[in-house]
Amino acid sequence: MLNHRPESVGVSHSRLHCSIVSPPPSGYKLSFTMLNRDLLIVRLKQPFVDWINEADPYPDRIPTSLANANEDCPVFLIHQFACEDLEGWLKHCYAEVFEEVLYQWYVDESLWPQDRNLKMFKAWCEVEVHGVITDLVDEPLLDSDWECSEFCVTVIPR
Repeated sequence: MLNHRPESVGVSHSRLHCSIVSPPPSGYKLSFTMLNRDLLIVRLKQPFVDWINEADPYPDRIPTSLANANEDCPVFLIHQFACEDLEGWLKHCYAEVFEEVLYQWYVDESLWPQDRNLKMFKAWCEVEVHGVITDLVDEPLLDSDWECSEFCVTVIPR
């Protein structure tokens, strides 16, 4: 999340790690591996942004805009074929997605809205799902665990 907020006092950019990688060397051939997952993109709507600004524990900070909040949307790999019944998938899984997106803004759960439900999720978030996911990198996927005191990485077998 590019929300330009400090990591302290219950505020988080994201638990996901972004690193700047140099371009592949000349002659590098891309790997084309189809993943058995769908891709869920979550874009925030104005009610979510209103909550971000209202819940901000630092009231003197410049408010976040809708455009700023959506500069780097949360993206999730989800169950394969979820795109065929997105409504059914959301009915069963929206709560975990909603909590993760809230967490990416504020780690302090006491700042989160208390009466969360699917109707609120749909009012606060727009979702887009894609069913063809291709991994172009011929390297193992890594699971970055930010709960560790130091950066921990788990290799996910391909």
